[in-house]
Amino acid sequence: MSTTDYGMRPLTDEERHNLATHLSNQLAKEARKNNMVEIAKRPPEDMSLFGIEQHQIDLLLFRQDCLERLAILEADPAKEEAAEEIGEIRAELEAADLAIKNVAGQEVAKVDRCANLLRMCDRMQAFCKDERDRLNRKAKRWEAVKESVENVVMEALALADRTSFDSPTNRLRVQRNSSPRVEITDPQAVQDRFIKVTLEVTQDRWKQMRQALPELSEFCTVKDSTFITGTIAKVLRKAAQEEVAARETMEGSMLEKTLKQIERVKGAQLQYGKHLRCE
Repeated sequence: MSTTDYGMRPLTDEERHNLATHLSNQLAKEARKNNMVEIAKRPPEDMSLFGIEQHQIDLLLFRQDCLERLAILEADPAKEEAAEEIGEIRAELEAADLAIKNVAGQEVAKVDRCANLLRMCDRMQAFCKDERDRLNRKAKRWEAVKESVENVVMEALALADRTSFDSPTNRLRVQRNSSPRVEITDPQAVQDRFIKVTLEVTQDRWKQMRQALPELSEFCTVKDSTFITGTIAKVLRKAAQEEVAARETMEGSMLEKTLKQIERVKGAQLQYGKHLRCE
């Protein structure tokens, strides 16, 4: 099937389907041609295809191990006690370096094979990234399906004025989220200690600020402000706990006085979300 030139006009459903089928077949043909699926199953250490022997890889790994062991011993405050072991590791490191140099001299004849390996690494990296993106798209589709089903069940529970649907083997239950969300109902009423501001000044102004803090307000302007919702949530939850405890242990004027003393954040409230739990 040859690719059709559709120009700039929108594609019909049939043309879009045909084009997608053609591209899919081309990708599958390319994958079969390069045997990428089979190559991807091989461990990265299998370099024999490109003439790189395993003992060369082992030499590099052994040298790295020597460096790591040497660094640990030399960083130890009591390294004098391990002087003999440090000497042995350094001797092993020198031997490994000499062997690697000999191997490097022999590898000049294998430049083409190494170049082919590097190119294959690039192709396999791109192939694996495409596979990752494909799996991510599938995961998102399943996530969307799950979310839609949960929404339908929760709406059905709300209409039936129930908190759960039960069967002999399973249970679907609406559960309140343990972490509430802070909703700012009146930004102007929130106390200053719960608000962070961002200031934007020039370098020259910053130097002046460090020398003249009392005059800070003259050359600083508020660019943005954000609410410290984490702190607000803690204060509101603590206040709610204290209010419950007061109502359970006090009554009358004592209760009313205590409730007035409980600190709350004006202009904010906690909102607890809900989620569907499958048991």
